[in-house]
Amino acid sequence: MANAHNAYLFECKGIQRYVFGSGRLRQVVGASDIVTNIANSQGDDTLEAALNATGTKESVIPSRRAGASFCLHAEDADSLERFRRLWRLAFGIRYPGLEFVDGAPASGETPMEAERSAYRDRTAVRENSAAFLPPTGHPFVAPNPRTGLPAVRYVLEREDKVLLDAVGMPHYSRQEDSLAKRFLSEADAKTYRFPRHFDQREEKPDNPAFPFAGKDKRVGYIHADLSGLGEIFRGVKENASQPNDVFEVAKGIEDAVTEAARSACESVLLRKAKSGVIPARPVLLGGDDVTVIVRADLAIAFAEKFLRALEEKTARSFDDLRARYGSLPARLSACAGVAVVSASHPFQAAARLAEGLCDSAKKKAKANCKPPYPSFLEFAVATSTIDEKFEDWRAREQKIPHEDMQEVSALLTAAGPRRVGGEHDAEALESLLRLAEALCEAEGRGKLMEAFALRYDSKSAAETPWKRFWTVLKQEDEKTEEKLRRALTLCAPAANDGVPDFDSAIGVMSDALELVDIRSVPREDGGGNAQ
Repeated sequence: MANAHNAYLFECKGIQRYVFGSGRLRQVVGASDIVTNIANSQGDDTLEAALNATGTKESVIPSRRAGASFCLHAEDADSLERFRRLWRLAFGIRYPGLEFVDGAPASGETPMEAERSAYRDRTAVRENSAAFLPPTGHPFVAPNPRTGLPAVRYVLEREDKVLLDAVGMPHYSRQEDSLAKRFLSEADAKTYRFPRHFDQREEKPDNPAFPFAGKDKRVGYIHADLSGLGEIFRGVKENASQPNDVFEVAKGIEDAVTEAARSACESVLLRKAKSGVIPARPVLLGGDDVTVIVRADLAIAFAEKFLRALEEKTARSFDDLRARYGSLPARLSACAGVAVVSASHPFQAAARLAEGLCDSAKKKAKANCKPPYPSFLEFAVATSTIDEKFEDWRAREQKIPHEDMQEVSALLTAAGPRRVGGEHDAEALESLLRLAEALCEAEGRGKLMEAFALRYDSKSAAETPWKRFWTVLKQEDEKTEEKLRRALTLCAPAANDGVPDFDSAIGVMSDALELVDIRSVPREDGGGNAQ
């Protein structure tokens, strides 16, 4: 076909597993920086270096370039194939263990037809996986105790020998912090830094530790995922005539996500920095998701600010793009999962829980709704370090089977996803936060904790301290009891006998108590607790 157009698609897979696989924050930071620099819409990436090395930069146009994935278009199929061969070789050598899928350059009569062919023809087999790593070897090979992979190098830290495997070695030695800079303005980057490890013993002037609040060493793993992005790009591609049309929309969205993350950082995190060290660590920002580790008391506030800012920034961006690239929704939204865990909690388990909570929030957002979807957030405080599927975790931690052991009648011990923005009704995050603030003022919360501890054994046993809490609170502080009851009424109905119904209120009251425990309340203007 003389006038055929060609497209080459490359997608990284298993990014969360690659980033969090080492089990040490320092290596998470290095892996995060690697992923950030593979392909991004700014163009200052490894893809740019490879295009320059093959001499193909001027002859290709991207329709996608973000989240360590890309789709390149060119009229010359041979130049794309030469680039593909070099890229695959260099990628495997430079980033062992980071899985990817691609395919031979696909052709079509138009650029968009070529792109559709590239997506359709890509292989389902993930390459550069564990099968490509050094073999386990003989009995004298020393494994990395955190990953089980054979060590290829060791380094000394405080006279301790740290074994590094082929995947983790590039992460350990990498000192750049490209992703962190995207969370800060140029002026703020001169004043503030993000930490690179949790261990206070490793702290150095050029390598700060995580600034915890007192003895509380908990953090919130935040995973946010954009809603309805696939639907938007299907519409854009139908109207697009050139690859650049799709790329400009994608870049506008990525810029809005970056601005939203920066806005949340400025309003929530910078004011809590200690000696210029921010109580958070960005992990991923690109494509359709964001992952950040934030100090526990600030995690809910940061996630809420990010979700609100994303709606605002994308609404502004879409106003500019709509005139050039056709029909776009009023705005984009996202959902977030926040897993509050100890800093020593396994990274993989925390990340899996945060993703599961985010998926749960997305299902809630899309139920009986049309685009643009509302933003939802779900959080959980986890103590078990078992790395398991989210559904298994929820069944074990948040469901109390009914006496008949039927799943349909199981009692949920958490309120589930909460909507960010909109009316202050039973679904709103704001309603739950107000309930937590009212609960924070109430004395005798020990009875509530007793009730929640007994709920797994016997509902009747749990109701005794539950009723005692409300009775004593009304006798000793009627004003606070009335305020708490009003706040609870927004989230759950009350029983006729004057004591709120245990079954109806257990979820929201349990979540409110968790918010008090992690000190998300009382709130300040920027969120989080006062220091």
